[in-house]
Amino acid sequence: MSRECVRMVKYDEYQDSLECSFEGEEDTPMETLLGSVKQNYSFDLLLETRRPEQTFQQYKPGGTGRCRGVVV
Repeated sequence: MSRECVRMVKYDEYQDSLECSFEGEEDTPMETLLGSVKQNYSFDLLLETRRPEQTFQQYKPGGTGRCRGVVV
């Protein structure tokens, strides 16, 4: 699988939703991206994949991207 077909997204367990994706932030350190996260805020970082002919949906902070798909 090529690098263009893989990305990291932030998943909010409480809301069961994909909270944001990080397009355009490839050179931003993780500590900067996640620096405003409070310690009592529970989330996961997931690896999302796509086929070469598909495009990724963009998730904006505070959006309502529902989590669906198959984990292999």
